Amino acid sequence: MLNIVMADIYRLTKGKSTGVFLGVSTLVFVMAITLSGVSIGPTQFNLILVSGLLVVSISISVISLIRVYCDDVSSGAIHHLFAKMPNKIYYLVAKSIVLAIYTLFCFLVLGIVFFVVMAINTKGFEGGFASYASISTIVTFSLKAFIGSFAMTMVSYNILVLTRKSGLSILFISLLATNFIDSTVELLSLLIKPLKYIKEYMITTYYMDSMYGIRTLTQLLIVAMCYIAFSFILQLLILKNRDFATE
Repeated sequence: MLNIVMADIYRLTKGKSTGVFLGVSTLVFVMAITLSGVSIGPTQFNLILVSGLLVVSISISVISLIRVYCDDVSSGAIHHLFAKMPNKIYYLVAKSIVLAIYTLFCFLVLGIVFFVVMAINTKGFEGGFASYASISTIVTFSLKAFIGSFAMTMVSYNILVLTRKSGLSILFISLLATNFIDSTVELLSLLIKPLKYIKEYMITTYYMDSMYGIRTLTQLLIVAMCYIAFSFILQLLILKNRDFATE
């Protein structure tokens, strides 16, 4: 299992797509702040922080699915791994660890970019950093974004396991992360009333509610853990009954 984690981390650091993603994200953010001409004060800071984390978490969930999971299928590496691995649970645990590390790395890099740009635009957080946001607020929102991104990626991996189609799983996470699936369920709930209760607990809706203060960090963590646990069990059941080595 440790070999899979180390090999994946090496693969992720050698690839160019992560650097391109982080570079483009940085450029877009800098241009958005520069061209908007908005005067950033304590009131605007929290709004920009939450909005930025929402956008970044969506982008990170998509790139994480591609780099951590889809690349194994498209490169054929999963066939070789499973041919030598009798217990598929080691693969799933290792991949979950890699996903957590990769997601955290992307958040840390873009977080540094965010605070550097904010420091420049606020003249070194003029008036004191505490007047803009407390450390606890920043940590809470950052943890929510990390949990939401991780959970959305894990849920979307179910599609890859079921279909072995990278394109389909990428389409699914794009629709899921941008709230398209949740919005569709909400529209259907006008015809099928019970769906409105399901929609409230869909991972994207729950995550966004938590970012806007409707749900707490603890509530999000509990719901996200339920989704992750269900996804893990589903993936294990499917992989146990599939011979990737001969497919």
